[in-house]
Amino acid sequence: MNSSVESHVLAVSGNYAVVKLDQRQFPGILMQGDTFNCLIRDVEEAMSAAQESQEAMEILGYMIQDLKAVRSFYEQTLTQNGARIPY
Repeated sequence: MNSSVESHVLAVSGNYAVVKLDQRQFPGILMQGDTFNCLIRDVEEAMSAAQESQEAMEILGYMIQDLKAVRSFYEQTLTQNGARIPY
């Protein structure tokens, strides 16, 4: 593992940042550890609530909304920095 990797923070929004590592072609999304843990808990909660499909659908709907907001932030940051979106 390389311990001296150069990186450039392109943008920060709340608990997320778009970061470009020099050795990678495309920037990545940095998520705070506690935010990532909340995402995992939400998925686990949705799985548990699957028996009551309306509750599961609401939980999953919120998760999709949050993930789409992060994706939008990522795409806007790449566009503003002249980078190609990798998908």
